[in-house]
Amino acid sequence: MRTEYLGSVMVPDGFCGATIQIHLCYDPKSRCTIGVWTGGTFRTQVPPAVDANEAKWLITNHPACKQLR
Repeated sequence: MRTEYLGSVMVPDGFCGATIQIHLCYDPKSRCTIGVWTGGTFRTQVPPAVDANEAKWLITNHPACKQLR
């Protein structure tokens, strides 16, 4: 799978105030933004995008991505 790196974010991890660093990558084949962390990978809540630039815009502006800002 060929992906484009978008950056990293710190997100809450559990209920005790802990955080974890997530690296965000855009997969052009599936048009999804993938989250990568020490435990593996997962599909993020970022809506599907046409390209990496749109994925970055969605992370910054889409209401569903509020946790990733």
